[in-house]
Amino acid sequence: MKLNKTKMTIQWYINRLKCMSSGEIVFRLRQHVKKIYENIRYQHRYFPKVHLMLPAYNIFNVDNAETRIDSITVTIFGKKIDLGPKINWHKDYCTGKEFPQEFSKNIDIENEKYGSVKPVWELNRLHFMPKLALGYRKFNKQEDLDLFISITSSWIDDNQYFKGINWFSNIEVNLRLISWFWSWNFLEASKLLEYNKEFKDFVEKKWVPAIYLHCKYSSGNRSKYSSANNHLIAEATGLFVSANLWKFKESEKWLKDSKHILEKEIVKQHTVEGINREEAAGYIKFVTDLFMLAYIVGEKTGNRFSDVYVKCLKNITYYISNLVDNKGNVPGYGDDDDSVILSLDSHDKVNNWQSLLCSGATIFQDPVLKSITNRFDFKNQVLFGNGGENIYNSILADKKPRESILYKNSGHFILRKETGAKEIYMHLKNSPLGYLSISAHGHADALSFTLNVDGFPYFIDSGTYSYGAKPKWRNYFKGTLAHNTIRVDKKDQATIGGPTIWLDHYKCKLIKAESNPEMDYILATHDGYRKSGVEHVREITFIKNKNHFIIRDMIQINDSKLHIIEIPFHLNPKTEVLSIDKNNYLLKHDNSRAVSVQLDNRLSPEIISGQDEPILGWYSNAYFHKEKARVIYNQIKTNKSIVITNNIIIE
Repeated sequence: MKLNKTKMTIQWYINRLKCMSSGEIVFRLRQHVKKIYENIRYQHRYFPKVHLMLPAYNIFNVDNAETRIDSITVTIFGKKIDLGPKINWHKDYCTGKEFPQEFSKNIDIENEKYGSVKPVWELNRLHFMPKLALGYRKFNKQEDLDLFISITSSWIDDNQYFKGINWFSNIEVNLRLISWFWSWNFLEASKLLEYNKEFKDFVEKKWVPAIYLHCKYSSGNRSKYSSANNHLIAEATGLFVSANLWKFKESEKWLKDSKHILEKEIVKQHTVEGINREEAAGYIKFVTDLFMLAYIVGEKTGNRFSDVYVKCLKNITYYISNLVDNKGNVPGYGDDDDSVILSLDSHDKVNNWQSLLCSGATIFQDPVLKSITNRFDFKNQVLFGNGGENIYNSILADKKPRESILYKNSGHFILRKETGAKEIYMHLKNSPLGYLSISAHGHADALSFTLNVDGFPYFIDSGTYSYGAKPKWRNYFKGTLAHNTIRVDKKDQATIGGPTIWLDHYKCKLIKAESNPEMDYILATHDGYRKSGVEHVREITFIKNKNHFIIRDMIQINDSKLHIIEIPFHLNPKTEVLSIDKNNYLLKHDNSRAVSVQLDNRLSPEIISGQDEPILGWYSNAYFHKEKARVIYNQIKTNKSIVITNNIIIE
């Protein structure tokens, strides 16, 4: 077992090197040298004596605080955890295991004996602290403030600079900074300092020095080269909002540098059509939250962003407005680890997609964006205050039915028919694997589709489950078989090089795409199976007056070898599946119209659910969660080119 682990580690380094440019290799070597210096800082228990050069007055003023936590209870990936009187900041509360309290960058975060790093980091993002600060703001009870001071002091005492897993990753440092940014605003800390001596001592001796160390770490450990994805955006946002609030001697430089990064990355990491290049829907809402927070802070502090930035932000918001169905669902393509930057609504689960559209409607005063939202939620109350709510309420929503939209340059196609409260919605993906050389959060899902009817997702993307799960589970959920496309010879469309590494990226090609009131038509292909001598071309026709999708898969065999062709259709676990006859199924759900599936007569389908060997028939609708789900699975062997035609009709 240990030998296998060593082999896997060596192979991971080999694969990682394959994805690096010569410039990145030099950068990584410099990082290694820098680590020696940082270890010296750790050994000397570095904790600076710093002070704010100017008072840190509120950037956000909360007009209506509506939430409060009554105990130190947090939810980590759907699991409620009582942390007790003494929080262990290095413990994985999901498994009970614990990471070592040693120099952070020497810790093997993949070592299973320590547990999983994601639950530890989720706790240490401190998302529950702004809620506690709001509790104090609303009820003005000293016990709430005492609890805030106690928890924050505990974190600082147990996580000295570079000690432990919580100083391993710069994105984690910055998400914690953002939580402290919110907490400072919600407490109205600058006012508290004027009359509360205990709080003043805590701020000056502990909190401000810890904030400074976080800013210093953020500035000195930026993600670069093949790692410069959503991490870099989070890092720049954390430093930008911090430098606007807390004024240290370096703050102006931090402000300038972080703003420059945000201006550059919003363009680099999105297509001209506003689609995030990581090809992961979950990260769209994460980075859009970050870009919006930076924009609003910039507006409030006079550090405004350029017209180019604002235009990109608007394009992103418009893509989201087309991506959501009429119930606020999105196709869950690519990775999603449920990351947020502000979690406040404790009474009901807020749809963050609609919350983002609410923000966009308020910023751009846009009737179309307003029409897709359902309310001015508490997060937007925090961001914009009563003035923002008045703007939102003054916008007359444009309730015209949404139509199909084809993002031809980006490889995303939304086929839609809206009639009142009824909607047919298909998302077809034929875009690049992901962003940069490792495509960390993309899935091998070229030509995959999802289908929602009346707000219910019938045909689904299988989800993410976990980055740190056993390789077979991670590989399944990101692999081709977990998607509604075709797999050839039991191989993925690209080669997996690690949990967040892809090798041999495929290229997608759009052959033809058109849309009109009567019909949508897409013809596209990719070269993911070029080494196998096979090409997959998919044609989708949506005949709107008949609610009819025709899916034609052209499998072009360029050699004489026998090939295995797999065609899965992944169904929502809540779907009722009725077998009409051998190749015909009726899919039903209480809150939507039924769907008829008519498969090619040459196929021999079988229903598979919750299979472990080989893995098939699983669905993950949240990080660290998986459940059994039915798959209509088809397999055919051929040494000749064939065309397979399947029909989906909404009744």
